[in-house]
Amino acid sequence: MLWLTGMNYPDHNTIWRFFNNNKQAIKGVFQQSVRVTSKMELVGLVLNAVDGTKILADVSRKKSYFREDLEKLLSKLNDTVLEEIFEEIEYNEEAEKSREYRLPDDLADREKLREKSEAQLK
Repeated sequence: MLWLTGMNYPDHNTIWRFFNNNKQAIKGVFQQSVRVTSKMELVGLVLNAVDGTKILADVSRKKSYFREDLEKLLSKLNDTVLEEIFEEIEYNEEAEKSREYRLPDDLADREKLREKSEAQLK
């Protein structure tokens, strides 16, 4: 799609405005997609694929999910869970707005940056 549009893509503000203006629609689509995949049995979790990353195994009953556990979790997926997710997204967005971003001191000073770059090139 990006290639077809001549590499025109939305910036993060546009995506955030779209998300903010369409929260209810996004929630509805999410709920419907979970219901459809569940009814069509597309969420079987029969295949577990790993990309080659080494993962430590912990197969205790407390940390393992079985079909019954997943069905309970899926049944709990309702408006309250979605509200919590959206509240967390909004909280994180507010935290990002209030955070002040600055370059580290050694990168902010142009002379130090130039010296460091020249040393790396050597």
